[in-house]
Amino acid sequence: MLGLDADTYVSGHGDPFTKSDVRTKLAFMEDKWDRMKTMVAQGKSLDEIKTALGESAVTQRNAPGSMPPPTVTTEVIYNEMTSNK
Repeated sequence: MLGLDADTYVSGHGDPFTKSDVRTKLAFMEDKWDRMKTMVAQGKSLDEIKTALGESAVTQRNAPGSMPPPTVTTEVIYNEMTSNK
């Protein structure tokens, strides 16, 4: 998204983002990915990873049209890392 070099980004899943917002979110996601990659390599379960990240093991879905909670993002990343492609 940063490659678009726009002042405002509209994701379709919430409020518009500024370039600074996109950089902040990207840094957060890269950090989360790296931390999870280490834990997956250690053989940790999804629930263990959620606990280590300070998230509830129980996923609560948001209302339609709102951003998914962090636990959903964790589940998506975990499934990506552990799937046999």
